[in-house]
Amino acid sequence: MDNDNKINSMVPAAVNVHKEVALLLENELNRIAMDNKQDSFSIEDEFSKTKKNSFSFMWQNMWLRLLICFGVVFAITVFLVLFVSNSNREIKVEVSEFKSLNLTSLLNKVNDIDQKIHEIENAKKAIEEQRNAEIERIEGIRAAALKSLAALNIKNKNRRLQQEQQIEQTYKADLASVEKYNKFIANYNDELKMYTEQRNEFDATRVQEAEKQKAIINSERFLHEKEKEKIINDYEARLEDSRNLLKQTQAEDLKRQEEL
Repeated sequence: MDNDNKINSMVPAAVNVHKEVALLLENELNRIAMDNKQDSFSIEDEFSKTKKNSFSFMWQNMWLRLLICFGVVFAITVFLVLFVSNSNREIKVEVSEFKSLNLTSLLNKVNDIDQKIHEIENAKKAIEEQRNAEIERIEGIRAAALKSLAALNIKNKNRRLQQEQQIEQTYKADLASVEKYNKFIANYNDELKMYTEQRNEFDATRVQEAEKQKAIINSERFLHEKEKEKIINDYEARLEDSRNLLKQTQAEDLKRQEEL
């Protein structure tokens, strides 16, 4: 009996201990499950935040890169516009300074006179060539006539002299017709004298100075244009590179967005 009572009293105690152990295990399992769930949520949240931050950083970086490229293109374009405008203004100033010395008018007058002298000299030369050719033709006719007369071997002296005189008369008459050329040549000589005197009226020193200044300006303008062309080509090449870089940047950033 005593043993039965002991056994009966131990059963409820064991049951209670079992319940307590089960409850403890259940609580521990729930805690572990909650921890795992929180860890899972934490990892997902961190991944989402990292992805979001990465995308945000990439988006901001993309716009920064685009902004820099746009800035470079804009700066180069503004520089080219200002450079060309300033270069043209400098050339205009140089020309206006040259005109302010009244050297342009002087050179224009001298050039007009020189051009006129050149035209008259060419016309005179053409007339002289025509006259000389005509004289040569007349001389040839006379020489051929005398040669033919000699070949006839005319024995009669008077007849031979008569033939020679006739040839000489024809020759002189032909030469007289050449005088018309001499009149034209004389007129050209008078015009040359007149224009040469006008040319000499200009101060040789001033003319030389004007020609020197004009040569300097033309030389500086030529060098200036060459240098300007070189700079413009250089910056246009840089501008094209910047545009290509901008297109490349846009394409790369769009590709990254599509991958995300």
